[in-house]
Amino acid sequence: MLANGSLTVGGREGEIRRRIVEADLVDGIIALPARLFYSTAIPVCLWLLARDKASGRDRRGKVLMIDARDMGAMLDRTHLALRPEELAEIAGIYHAWRGAPVSEGMSQKPYADVPGRCCAVDLPTLAEHEFILAPTRHVRPAEAANAAPDFAEQFAALRRDLLDQIDRAAALDREIADALARVEVP
Repeated sequence: MLANGSLTVGGREGEIRRRIVEADLVDGIIALPARLFYSTAIPVCLWLLARDKASGRDRRGKVLMIDARDMGAMLDRTHLALRPEELAEIAGIYHAWRGAPVSEGMSQKPYADVPGRCCAVDLPTLAEHEFILAPTRHVRPAEAANAAPDFAEQFAALRRDLLDQIDRAAALDREIADALARVEVP
């Protein structure tokens, strides 16, 4: 409890979340996009729980965070669906995290954090973040994909394009004037 008598961040829900995390029951959290379910338009998170995090790949003391909010394709104006390849990507990340065997013919890559998609977070880090389990708080953005182009370079390219178009417009105006001068009026 805080000095004013209230519970920590999240109230009773925050206390329950803290106890579940400290008991090391949370294996993974997947942030899904909005409009995925017919009953709600808000984004949701799947909680993956495991009592035995030592089987397969030892995951004790860590939680996998997957940010899949950018996935999916609109089915209609209000509903979204995950594509089969996106589902396979999410499942592949989780299988690699667990060290679980995969279907025959599929190669298993070892788990690795992927900026913009997933990361493993240890329990002390979760405690620092007041046990908030939002993948958006822990998954680093993909820097290369989200990097904004340099303004000076972008402006110089746009300026060159504009000057080229002005020159081309002037040349076309001269051609039109020459063509009109050759027209004989009866």
